[in-house]
Amino acid sequence: MGKALVYRLLGPRDEPALDAFCAARRATTMFFASNRLTAPLGSSGHRRAGVYAGAFKDGELVGVVAHYEMGSLVTRAGAHALELARRVLAQTGRRCSAFVGPEPEVDALCEALAPADLAWGIEGRELLFELPLAQLRAPAMDSGQARPAELDDLDTLAAWSVDYALETLGSTRSEAMLAHERELMRGNIEAGRTWVLEAEGERLAMTSFNAQIPEAVQVGGVWTPPALRGRGYASKVVAAHLAHARDQGATTAILFTQVENAAAIAVYRKLGFVEIGRYRLALPREPFVPRLG
Repeated sequence: MGKALVYRLLGPRDEPALDAFCAARRATTMFFASNRLTAPLGSSGHRRAGVYAGAFKDGELVGVVAHYEMGSLVTRAGAHALELARRVLAQTGRRCSAFVGPEPEVDALCEALAPADLAWGIEGRELLFELPLAQLRAPAMDSGQARPAELDDLDTLAAWSVDYALETLGSTRSEAMLAHERELMRGNIEAGRTWVLEAEGERLAMTSFNAQIPEAVQVGGVWTPPALRGRGYASKVVAAHLAHARDQGATTAILFTQVENAAAIAVYRKLGFVEIGRYRLALPREPFVPRLG
C-alpha cells in the first residue's frame, strides 16, 4: 500500500516537526528556520510571520510552503509545492512579492500562479553554495577593519541597500521603495545582521545575513560601491562576518547568487564555498494577485 498523504496548514504544535524538516534540508530551508525563530508559527503582525502548509506522508513532514507577511512565498516541497502554495495563498489572501526556493519548484509556481502578462523585475537563476565554517578560508585583513554596523552607518548603508536592490534585484526606485529599504536596513543593524568594512573612516563594503539560526547563517546583501570594486573588500567583510558567526557557535554558511555573477562566484569559492545545487528568486515589479483557479 502507498503511504498516506495529508496536506494541511501548520500551527504551533508543528514546530518540532518543522525544525526536524529544516535540519534535514538545511541548505534550502534557512528562511523557514530563521523566520520561525523570529515569528513563531501562529503569530502575526511581523513581516517575517507567515502561514505555513505542510505535506505529511505517514505522519512525517516531507514538504513545506510558507507565505510571509512581507509577501514572499517560499517553497521546499518538491512535487507538493503547487498544492501547498494554493492552500497558503487561499488562507492569507495576500498578494505575492516573490517566489523563492529550489529552481524546479519556483518554475512550476511561476507557470501556474503568475499572470501571463506579469512584468518581472528579476527571474534570477541562482547557484546554491554551502560552507562548513571550520573550512572558511579568510583573506588577510591587511587594510581596513570589519565590524558590526551601527545606527550611525544607517544613511550610507540604506543608500547602498537601495543600490543593491536596483542592481541585483531589479527593483524600481520610488519613495515607498526607499523607505522600505531604509526600514529593512535599520532592522538588520539593530539585530546585528549587517557588518561593514571601513578604513580611515570611509565605509568600503557591507554584508548581511538574510537568515540566521544558532547553527547556521545565510549570506545576503553583499555590496561594494562600483568605484571600489576589484580590491577584495567584499571577501574581507564577508569572511569577518562569517568568522564571527563561527565564533558564536554557527557551523554552516549558505548563500545563493546569480549564475551570471562571475565576480561574486569567484569570491565565494575562494572563501571555501562549494556549489551544491540550483535555486531561484523570482521577483515581480509589483506584488500580484496569484491565480488560484
